[in-house]
Amino acid sequence: MTKFLNYINEYKNKNKKINFNKIINGKILSINKDYVIVDTNLKSESYVSIKEFYNNENKLEIKINDEIDFYLEDIDNENGETIISREKAKLYKV
Repeated sequence: MTKFLNYINEYKNKNKKINFNKIINGKILSINKDYVIVDTNLKSESYVSIKEFYNNENKLEIKINDEIDFYLEDIDNENGETIISREKAKLYKV
């Protein structure tokens, strides 16, 4: 049991070192009709609304394996998800 508790504490300490509200890079793993799955090398993959990837001409701007910037909002929220946003990353860069 002690090993398990040590592992939990180590995991929590690692996550405290991650800065939120910053731009991070992510790789597009999958695209479906509602969501894009993104790997940011964090705790979990992220699901981002497909709407964030269309341009002004209503064309999809990405393809699988593209690497683009995202705004990091949260890691391990109440649902265990990593929350990122492409739209906020675009605004942050302006």
